[in-house]
Order: sequence, then C-alpha cells, then structure tokens
Amino acid sequence: NSLAGASTGGPAKVAVISSALCGMVSGSSVGNTVTTGSVTIPLMKKTGYQGEFAGAVEAASSTGGQIMPPVMGAVAFLMAEMTGIEYSSIALAALVPALLYYATLSISVYFIARRDNIAAADPDEIQPLWQVFKTGWPYAIPLVVLVALIVLGFSVQMSAFYSIWVTLAVGFIMNRKEMTVRNILKAFESTVKSIAPVAAACILAGIIMGSMSLTG
Repeated sequence: NSLAGASTGGPAKVAVISSALCGMVSGSSVGNTVTTGSVTIPLMKKTGYQGEFAGAVEAASSTGGQIMPPVMGAVAFLMAEMTGIEYSSIALAALVPALLYYATLSISVYFIARRDNIAAADPDEIQPLWQVFKTGWPYAIPLVVLVALIVLGFSVQMSAFYSIWVTLAVGFIMNRKEMTVRNILKAFESTVKSIAPVAAACILAGIIMGSMSLTG
C-alpha cells in the first residue's frame, strides 16, 4: 500500500504487488488468493471497483504466483524432476516471464482505473514506505535466506529446512506473544495441507518415470 496505494489504480496495484510477493513463498494460487484477497478485495471495492473486477484482479494476480520464483507451483518441481535441470536454473528462467506478467497486470489496472475514473486510496490510511520498512524488514530475512541458499547450490529441501528455522527465530523476535505452541502447530498443519498437492504430483511423476525407465 505504501508503494502503490496513492497512485492511479492504487488498490488494484496493491493486489498485484502483494500477490506477487506472496507468490514468492507460496506457489499456491488458492492460498495466495485467500491470504492477500481478504485484504485487497475489500480495499478495491472501497475505492470504487466493482466486486467482479476486484475478484478478477486478485485471481489473476494470485495465479501468477505459481511462476514467481523462488517457490513456484508443482509444475516447476516436476520440470526439475523430469528434465534433470537444477531447480535454481528453472527458477531463474521463470523470473523474467513472471516480472513481465505482473508488469502487464499493473499496466492493465492502471488504464482501467483511468478509464473508469477510480480514485486512489485515502492518503491518510497509507503509512510512509520508510516507516513500514523500518518496522517490518526482519520479516524478509527468511526469504533472503531461502533464495541465497538455493543460489549457493543447496537443495530445495535443505534450503527450505534452514529457512523454516530462521522464520521461527524471526517470529520469536518480532512477535513473541503470538509464538505459542498452538499457533506453531496451526502453522505446521497449514503447511502440510498446502504442500500435499505438490507432494502428490511429484510422487505420481516419479512412479511414471520409474515405470518408463525400467520397462521402456
């Protein structure tokens, strides 16, 4: 909101940017929509966008999260499995198309806002960017660690493993009251549910590849 909220079509741009950022660590279009859409869709409707358009922007933005490195959808893992190409190389190749996808969405919502004369977000509700960064920058540390480990050649599994520990550490530092055993277990449950479709796809792909390689 600090980046784009005050510009023409700002609330819709916020949906695009937040979905891109969420897609970097999610890879799930449904999870992305639920996470960011609960905030961005009401924000868009509040500033004059039709409900159908607000939902469409969020759906299109969240779908693009599946090609947003470093964590992408199940297809990226299948590509690495079936081609033997390093996952980091596949993620790097997806970076430019993903950025172009979100740039196109941003331009589209800008021109639609100009056409429909949609107002920007209320400036009084927008915090200065430096203030947001000053208070929230530690939350970016796990993502930086994840990307750095993948680039350094660690496997995706080990990179995620170390990033999880960093995430827990940041949680205890930034918001100790919320880091209860119950909330941590809820986070684990949510993670298992979101990773199940990816794991199932990789397992089935492995069975197919194994059958083909053994039998021809």
